[in-house]
Amino acid sequence: MRYVNLMITMALGGLWHGAAWTFVIWGVLHGCYLCINHAWNNFGPAITPRLASLANLAAFALTFLAVVVAWVFFRADSLSSALYVLSKMASPAQIAFGRGEMADAVFIGIYAAIAWFAPNTQTIMGYDHANRTVGGTLDGSRLRPLFLYATAAVLAFGILGIQQHSEFIYFRF
Repeated sequence: MRYVNLMITMALGGLWHGAAWTFVIWGVLHGCYLCINHAWNNFGPAITPRLASLANLAAFALTFLAVVVAWVFFRADSLSSALYVLSKMASPAQIAFGRGEMADAVFIGIYAAIAWFAPNTQTIMGYDHANRTVGGTLDGSRLRPLFLYATAAVLAFGILGIQQHSEFIYFRF
C-alpha cells in the first residue's frame, strides 16, 4: 500500500501544479523514483563499507539525472516538446563547447562549489543540533570578509547574467 499511496500522492501533486499531462508525468515520475528508493532501501543489497563512497556517488549522480529528466516534463509546454528536449539532451551530436558554453560551465562550477563548500545558514548562525541552541558556537573569524565579498560578486554576476524572461510557473494554472 505504501507504493500505491506514494504514486497517488505524487500524481495528484503533479496535477496540483498544473492541469496538463506534463505535470502529471512529472508527478508520476517522482512517485516512481520514490517507490524505487523505498524498494531499494528495503530489498536492495547491503553495501560494504569499502564501496560506500562509490555507491553514494553513484546514487547522487543517478538522483540528479532522474530529477533533471522529470523537470523537463515540468517546464515543457507539451509532451512532444518534452520528448524533443529529452532526445536532444541524450544525443551526443548536440554537445558543443564554444566560448559561451565554456563560460557557462565555469559559472556552474563556481555556483556548485559555493553550494557544496560554503557554510549554510545553520553553520553561520552556530546552530547546535545536539542541544538545539543557536549562536553558542558562533565564531566570527570563520567567515572571512574576502570569502563573503567573492560570494556576493559571483551571485551578482549570475543575477545580472540572466538575459531572458521566465514567466511565473503557476501563471497557466
